[in-house]
Amino acid sequence: MIGLMEKYRPLPISDISVDVFRERDKFSSQSHPLHAGLTPHLPDGGWNRWTHRTNHIYWLEGNHETIIKPPMVSVLAQTIRQAMDQQIK
Repeated sequence: MIGLMEKYRPLPISDISVDVFRERDKFSSQSHPLHAGLTPHLPDGGWNRWTHRTNHIYWLEGNHETIIKPPMVSVLAQTIRQAMDQQIK
């Protein structure tokens, strides 16, 4: 599976932006999901290389495991709702 992820190259899409949900606790070690280890220092994880637009970054307290469990999952849900509301304005 990892070999497939390393070879996958999505086509750039210039007419969209991406909502990126980042864990503040792991910012220094987290990276672009398709290129682990190459972009940990970029707030958007390198997504702008594919979208060529400004992406929306939502910072969440916790880490990959804690944001999907109570009580942080409520914060994640609120943040997703906020992102969706911004898209329909």
